[in-house]
Amino acid sequence: MTSTINDRPAVTLRPLPVAYDVVIVRRNDFADAALLALVGSFGYRAVLADVGAAPLPACRVAIVRDPAHLARLRSLVPAIIAIYDDGSSGDGVICLPDDAGAADRLRELLTTHCTTPAQDRVHLSAREREVITTYALGATIYQTARRHYISESTVRSHFRRVVARYTLAGRTVNNKSQLLVELIADGWIDQPAANATAG
Repeated sequence: MTSTINDRPAVTLRPLPVAYDVVIVRRNDFADAALLALVGSFGYRAVLADVGAAPLPACRVAIVRDPAHLARLRSLVPAIIAIYDDGSSGDGVICLPDDAGAADRLRELLTTHCTTPAQDRVHLSAREREVITTYALGATIYQTARRHYISESTVRSHFRRVVARYTLAGRTVNNKSQLLVELIADGWIDQPAANATAG
């Protein structure tokens, strides 16, 4: 029996996202966590990073609150948003005064520089991401429930809710393998997390 294999499957291919949309350069204070939560609430993937410790994660924008970090970042990042009062914009750096309107202006700047935020990314809560990531990376429903201290029916309901959101967005998901592909395409699962769970 002979069959014809279609080498052009009818699957919509999307480019994989940059590891993070935004890197926030750490100053080791409470504002780090607040800025991380704010950027996350805008729908962007953000991470805290130290400038000198290790290579900076790939990103579209870096947010800096200390002028001392600017020199090193200029060659590493396409755009830098500096949040402090005594700076001036120019040479790839946008200075944003630290005042009451900074959050709204930050959202506008991120929309300009991060052209693919939450427009077509399906929004998942932090808890849904935890549970669905464990399940999509190969754990059974039973294992996922035990790992997250929830019932098996809760795992199933998380799965059904997330699948429904992807279907509503026009991205049909029929099983957990397809869900894994969509989660990676949206940037909800990155390669280090996949390797750590698989290992």
